[in-house]
Amino acid sequence: MIDFAPPNKILLHPSGKGGLGVFCKEKILKDEIIEICPLHDLKIDVKKENILLYNYRFNYPKNDPTTYVITWGYGCLYNHSDTPNADWKKYNNEFAYAFFALKDIEPGEEICIYYGNDNYWQKRSNINKIS
Repeated sequence: MIDFAPPNKILLHPSGKGGLGVFCKEKILKDEIIEICPLHDLKIDVKKENILLYNYRFNYPKNDPTTYVITWGYGCLYNHSDTPNADWKKYNNEFAYAFFALKDIEPGEEICIYYGNDNYWQKRSNINKIS
């Protein structure tokens, strides 16, 4: 069972990337866990095309998906960067992801993750035209 505590070094703020973003309010050190996000299984077959919550869902496990999930907490609100300052990984033996710093992150800095390569963006663009 996850001993879940809301993160205290981050906040939501309007982002220059559009919409909301997750920002650092107190210095976060490289490799420090920013937040632990429990997951919700969307029960979508990853082998079939499906656009449900496409812009917000994550693969689980990350690199060899068997399902699509939504993160609780701020997980779905981290914006993309080609040079991210954060990443995520499976948290222990829990059904959760831990978002962690790839480098020191300073107060006021937006915390961004890497969504994917050109294939991801092309697929996302096509899906957004449909929905």
